[in-house]
Amino acid sequence: MNTSKCYLWAVKGSSIPVGEIVANRYQVVGPQIWQDTQPQSLPPIPDLSDPKVLAYLHLASYLLHLPQLYGSVEIPGHPLILLLDRIPITPDGTLYPSITETWPQTPPVRQVYWLWQLSQLWNPLNAFQAGASLLTADNIRVQGWRIHLRELIFTSSPPNVAVLSRCWQTWIEGCSSDIQERLSTLCQEIEEGKRWDTISASLNQMLLELAAELPLKITTSGGTDAGTVRSHNEDSCYPIAVSQNGNLTPEFDRIRELAIVCDGLDGHEGGEVASELAVRSVKLQVQGLLLELAEQTEVVEPTIWIDHMTSVIRIVNNLIATQNDMKGRSGRERMATTLVMALQIAQTVKTAFGLDFPNAHELYLAHVGDSRAYWITPDYCQLLTQDDDFAHWQVTKGECCHRQAAAQDNAMQLIQALGVQHADNHELVPHVQRLIIEEDGLLLLCSDGLSDRHTIEQYWQQEIHPIFAGQITLEEAVNRWLELGRSDQNPDNVSVVLMYCQVSPQEEREPSVLQSGTEPKSLSTGTINAELSLPESPEFVFQQVIPEPEAEPALAAPQPEKHPSKRVGAIVWGLLLLLLLGAGFGLWYSGLIEIPGLNAPQPRQKD
Repeated sequence: MNTSKCYLWAVKGSSIPVGEIVANRYQVVGPQIWQDTQPQSLPPIPDLSDPKVLAYLHLASYLLHLPQLYGSVEIPGHPLILLLDRIPITPDGTLYPSITETWPQTPPVRQVYWLWQLSQLWNPLNAFQAGASLLTADNIRVQGWRIHLRELIFTSSPPNVAVLSRCWQTWIEGCSSDIQERLSTLCQEIEEGKRWDTISASLNQMLLELAAELPLKITTSGGTDAGTVRSHNEDSCYPIAVSQNGNLTPEFDRIRELAIVCDGLDGHEGGEVASELAVRSVKLQVQGLLLELAEQTEVVEPTIWIDHMTSVIRIVNNLIATQNDMKGRSGRERMATTLVMALQIAQTVKTAFGLDFPNAHELYLAHVGDSRAYWITPDYCQLLTQDDDFAHWQVTKGECCHRQAAAQDNAMQLIQALGVQHADNHELVPHVQRLIIEEDGLLLLCSDGLSDRHTIEQYWQQEIHPIFAGQITLEEAVNRWLELGRSDQNPDNVSVVLMYCQVSPQEEREPSVLQSGTEPKSLSTGTINAELSLPESPEFVFQQVIPEPEAEPALAAPQPEKHPSKRVGAIVWGLLLLLLLGAGFGLWYSGLIEIPGLNAPQPRQKD
């Protein structure tokens, strides 16, 4: 059970004094910080036709950076107060520091990382007249590497980008001489009206150069368990160091940069086949991607890698869907699976001084369904993914606030998963983002058997400390998470993969954790949130047909220009990959379907 206090940000609530109880429900614990004393009750909601209210709903997919609408309060003689949750606040009710509070003591790589995140939010926010949210330093809060806005600030017309440049200039004055000149030149180019995608690309190049100067060691381990109730396991993961059936990933077969968790869908036949098929297919395609990477002589833009990852997932989807078609399956007979995966792309970066660094510290994260990813450090636990469920879909379409959506019986039903239908008509929308690893941290991927009951949020502090202190191996840490997932008669399968990333000097940290899981290798790491829009209507929702709503304009992050030669390379690679899959996939898939116990799986209903 999630026992954390429900802190809210009260927009236009600055005149309400601390200590006041509002609407017999909300206690004012700080300036504009309210605590809901009755979180079990649904709050009143504002008029959903209000453009400002709709902006919060349509932008709900930017969960890392923006608050979400919780409800509203009407006080006689006072403007309507909007209540926001998912705000930049600590568990004890203190706001995260503002960007200017922490800027002077922040390393250059993180300073540029913050600016890059702001650049990625500029166009999406301006689309809703909320670009001014990025111009007030007190509104921009930071939690480690992450930019997190306190609220959206609206204007009658979008602010000129030159205003953003002048805002940045005041911060840049406190930068080290290494980057101050380059950032000042960049701000001058913004004021001169240089294309925004060019500005974003320049920031990205600077970010990769700074990140690549850091050391990086990555260690990965994973495990899966059927749980205490079910007789068989519909989850699959990669790599596997802990498993009931002893099917562990051999050392020679490990891709050290890759982590995957797949959860075969409950109630659909062949869930374990679909999840295993997805893991094997992703692994095969990633091998092709890494071969492509080895031949690159220039830095490939993040949008191109995002396109690659999207194509990988669509191919996996179509492979599973084709098997369903060949078996004549329909409806709930069609096997399907969720997917969450992480791939560390080690691009070589050439600096302005002509030096080559072998790894730009990029970690690409992709997911479909409700399997999750978390970034955990000794100081915080950040959820990186948004579940593809009906509740979230309703919110992004502007139909209701998330509290109302979450209260519905069908709130947790998935709107998309791999294998249900072919992706050729673009109904499948994978979510892909890029992270830059510039701090020691643990990436945790898991199925909903571990995340559904707030297990991660409840236990992360006690489970993360022994890893960072070098007291347990990564394999032992995986086992501990699986034990937590098995507790309390959890009816679901449980899977977890841990990717431990270290950028601090290795001579200071040589814990036994590095001797388990995947063999460590010297690497380097950073975030683009290229969140794609959900399909205009979910083509399937399990157990219920969803009526088609009115279409809303798609929301897309700004896209840098793609170099033509890289486009051609991507297309050629894609064609070659399809040929390889066509020839090679049939050879090993025929073996997969003959694995004992996988030929006649029984449907499973979600408890």
